Amino acid sequence: MLGDFKGKLVNAKVIDKKFIEGDAGIPAMGIPGSPAKYLLTLYANDQTQVVDVKSNFFKKIDVGDEIKAYEYKDHLSIEQDKRKSGWD
Repeated sequence: MLGDFKGKLVNAKVIDKKFIEGDAGIPAMGIPGSPAKYLLTLYANDQTQVVDVKSNFFKKIDVGDEIKAYEYKDHLSIEQDKRKSGWD
């Protein structure tokens, strides 16, 4: 058996959100920039996980909200874009 690729679907609570501003770096000196990060801290079943999300998803979510997440043995994961298949 190949196992469960999706994990178990659970409700995860957003317990923190943080925006980290990006940095342009100094390309002329070979110092690369870093992109902005939109981070959500999720909690489900005694497990916390920091997840890097897209800016439009980040703006729609507030601390205290519950969102659907996939729980694996050692982490939580979310889908940010609604699939266009009939499996939703």
